[in-house]
Amino acid sequence: GRVGVRVNPHYIDGGINDSDPEALFSHVAREMERLKIAYFHLIEANISGTRQAPPPGAKRLLPILRKLFTGPLMINATFTRETADQVIGAGEADLVSFGELFISNPDLVERFRTGAKLNKADRAKYYVGGPSGYTDYPTLDMEKAAAKAS
Repeated sequence: GRVGVRVNPHYIDGGINDSDPEALFSHVAREMERLKIAYFHLIEANISGTRQAPPPGAKRLLPILRKLFTGPLMINATFTRETADQVIGAGEADLVSFGELFISNPDLVERFRTGAKLNKADRAKYYVGGPSGYTDYPTLDMEKAAAKAS
């Protein structure tokens, strides 16, 4: 009851993939339900063409797995505030986690709350070492201070 499981069923890289992710991850979801896992964290993009999205012609697994796992289900990958509200409103997930949006917007909750413009992540700086592209994005307060100074 204190262990969560995170899976990324559509990720393909370096020869790592599954020929039938629906069958495999349906089995995983049923077993997690049986074991009463604390939460299920599914990485499945809602935008096609990304590495975490179902390939062309493949089904989205979220609605299938939601029926098999009744505990807390978290979804992640390419969600916006609007698409997160939609998936939660439809009952397909209990919560949405944000990775890249939080990296580029350290005050993401405040930006969502106020409808402020979001910083765009600089993917060219990922995995190159150092804080650049990870911890150097401005907060709303920093932007306001910079605007006052100029």
